[in-house]
Amino acid sequence: IHLFPNATTNNQRLSLSDADADRLRVRVEHPSYKHDERMVGRSADGVIELEHKVYKLAERAPAGTGTISFATSVAALRAQGVGSLKLYAAYAPPEWVGAKVWPKFGFNAELSNRLYKELPPELAHAKTLFELLAEPTGPAWWDANAQPLDMRFDLTPNSLSSQVLAAYLRKKGLTELAEGVES
Repeated sequence: IHLFPNATTNNQRLSLSDADADRLRVRVEHPSYKHDERMVGRSADGVIELEHKVYKLAERAPAGTGTISFATSVAALRAQGVGSLKLYAAYAPPEWVGAKVWPKFGFNAELSNRLYKELPPELAHAKTLFELLAEPTGPAWWDANAQPLDMRFDLTPNSLSSQVLAAYLRKKGLTELAEGVES
């Protein structure tokens, strides 16, 4: 599996190691990334999964690096038979804001019991982050109350994850990347 479809060999170093009996750990060193560690393996039902263990851009990374890198990876990983991406979306501002960023890229999550209990009545029916964010007051509530969550991106063609990412890319003026994500 080509994990880094848009990567160049200049200033980049990959290291591979066994994480456990069923997964491979990949660490990337590159000037645009502060931390980049991924795991590749199969889920219990046999689907190939890529898990971002740590993914943090360097302060000097050019604007849009994360968006472009992720969108390019989605299309390439799907073409290679990877079924899903997963990660733990941290939230400890100002440095770790994944819980607010990853949903914009199409990552969804089951709401934890603790989070569910904090929802106001008009959002209490939401069981997933996508359901919460689809409500008129959902985005503002999440912006004020974001919490770390385990999130997943469904790489199935035309999945809701892909649709959310494509809409975000179009909003950013990245129409060509949006078309690649949807196909």
